[in-house]
Amino acid sequence: MSRICQVTGKSMQSGNNDGVNRDYYHWLRGQVALLRGQPKVALPMFQALARDRSSRFAPKAAWRIADCRWELGQRALAARAYAALVSDDGARRH
Repeated sequence: MSRICQVTGKSMQSGNNDGVNRDYYHWLRGQVALLRGQPKVALPMFQALARDRSSRFAPKAAWRIADCRWELGQRALAARAYAALVSDDGARRH
């Protein structure tokens, strides 16, 4: 892990958010965890993004939540989420 990630992660965990873009932090942590095969770690990061309606990553978070659920073996729940997302107008931009 790079020094920047270590410092940023520590500052976010300690509540010191000076200069840290919270939504980007959650997006990056979630993406890295998911790509590392750690959907259980990624899921709460994407859930936090989904709750933050002001985040530019919020619309993409629902897709990643479904991806995490799929990887966690929650296939029926993920399939329902994918079906809803595909029918959404924003699916073309995903």
